Amino acid sequence: MAANRRRPWLICYDIADPRRLREVHKQVKRYALPLQYSVFQTHLTRREVVRRLGELEHIVDPRRDDIRAYPLLTPAPLSVYGRDLLAKDLLFAWR
Repeated sequence: MAANRRRPWLICYDIADPRRLREVHKQVKRYALPLQYSVFQTHLTRREVVRRLGELEHIVDPRRDDIRAYPLLTPAPLSVYGRDLLAKDLLFAWR
C-alpha cells in the first residue's frame, strides 16, 4: 500500500486509565469519526496515521494501553447488529 495514498482506516484503542482515555478520545476525535466508544474511522495516508499515532505517545502508557490502526478496503461494507449509532445512508465527505 502506497504511503501517500489516502484510504479509510479504523482506529481502535483500549486505555486503562480514565484520564488518559479522555485525552486520547479528545485527540482522536479531532481527525476521526467515532463509530463506537473506542472505535473511530478516518481517511488518511499511511504517513498521516503514523504521525497521528505518534502524537499520542506522550499520553499513553505502552505497558497498559493499546492503540491500533487497521486499513480498510475501499469501499468497506458495513454490517451492524444492535443499535445503530449513525443515521442510515449517511455519506461522509473526507478532506
